[in-house]
Amino acid sequence: MRIWVDFENTPHVLILKPIIDELQQRNHDVIITARDCSQTIELANYFNLNVTRVSHHHGKKIIKKILGHINRICKLIRFIRNRDISIAVSHGSRSQIIAAGILKVPTFVMWDYEYASLSIIHHFITHLVVPELLSAEAFDHRIKSSKIIKYPGIKEHVYVANLISNGSTLNNLTLDHQKIIITVRPPAVDAHYHNHRDNSNELFLETLKYLSKFSNTEIVVLARTNAQQKEIINVCRKNGNFNNIIFPIKVQNGLTLIWNSDIVISGGGTMNREAAVLDVPVYSIFQGKLGAVDRFLNETGRLKIIHSKKDFKDIALIKRRRPERPRLKENRELINYIVEKILETGMIKS
Repeated sequence: MRIWVDFENTPHVLILKPIIDELQQRNHDVIITARDCSQTIELANYFNLNVTRVSHHHGKKIIKKILGHINRICKLIRFIRNRDISIAVSHGSRSQIIAAGILKVPTFVMWDYEYASLSIIHHFITHLVVPELLSAEAFDHRIKSSKIIKYPGIKEHVYVANLISNGSTLNNLTLDHQKIIITVRPPAVDAHYHNHRDNSNELFLETLKYLSKFSNTEIVVLARTNAQQKEIINVCRKNGNFNNIIFPIKVQNGLTLIWNSDIVISGGGTMNREAAVLDVPVYSIFQGKLGAVDRFLNETGRLKIIHSKKDFKDIALIKRRRPERPRLKENRELINYIVEKILETGMIKS
């Protein structure tokens, strides 16, 4: 079977890599396309995935986003047509979903945030694959229940153990482990789900300002774009808080960085959930509508929410005791379950 996988954003590389590996081990032909967005291409190269770059991120403005998606859809159609594709697989790649729908290719769409817009794309989804924590009712006005496939756990259970097993030692980044290592991920201000009326970015900058006051902290900032990194650097210089902040020059295995951290603070969901799976203390500064997965992690004490500057006092600035390597096993059963569902969907004729 010839399977088309598309990465539209950085986390898509992580969730889909073990699935791609398993498909290839079963002798299926996997074609991978990727949008040049954040560190998507770099991360795919880091994991030795053979990807074809198709278009790039078009910024914050709605009109440019829409035109950019239309442009990418057209480019994907030109690239993939006549390649005898059996199924298109993604973690919510809107451009691929529409392109595949136009080409009458079945789509296998993984998803883990019920409040992200499905707008037009729900017409082109063959199967929507979600964690069992998400209720079918969250999608029933857009996706028929017969199209929804559920899997146990959360998406991070698919890949965290698999990719952290590649090594828990950092490359190209030297940290002072005598200090409290804090990994910080800014909000995805360019994302479709970002509400520009919320204060996620302001809260992030205030969090960074607060943490940098402590001489025993070392803060690793994983900016999503070069423009975002420049903005953060300018704010840090303006406030005079820069000495204990690190911006990695090269793309990092985020899981390994999380493992080597004492605390993780993120404005988005994926890194927070990865930290929770790895039992690293984690705080969310995401100010949007909390999804079912993050609500569950918060209710079970594995994720704490920072609502405002008043909550900074709740951040426990202490070194954590960690074993030499993570105590996780690859979830082969879950990977195989998803792969089987992909192959079943690939047999469906659109």
